[in-house]
Amino acid sequence: MNCRALFNFPHGRKAIVSSLQLYSSSAEQKPKQQKTTFGPLKDEDRIFTNLYGRHDWKLKGALSRGDWYKTKEILLKGPDWIIGEVKESGLRGRGGAGFPAGMKWSFMSKPHDGR
Repeated sequence: MNCRALFNFPHGRKAIVSSLQLYSSSAEQKPKQQKTTFGPLKDEDRIFTNLYGRHDWKLKGALSRGDWYKTKEILLKGPDWIIGEVKESGLRGRGGAGFPAGMKWSFMSKPHDGR
């Protein structure tokens, strides 16, 4: 049976029109973004709020989401304080040896003092 034959039957016309309406209404609706969770960690508890690239990636967008909150204050405390905090946290590298990150950071060259 071809398409013209379907239009000759009243029930065929109704079926085509209803399926076209259903198709057009579903195409207009955007799928709702579902929040992702991995274990107990929710999206709102994440440090990196744009991990999946769903939001504005520019600095203004990050600031509006609360990223970089108090970063300036932390940097003003100085590198020695930051290294001390990393050492105290026990953070280790992801390599096979699991080298302590705070110790590794303390090996970095110090700023030149002019001598």
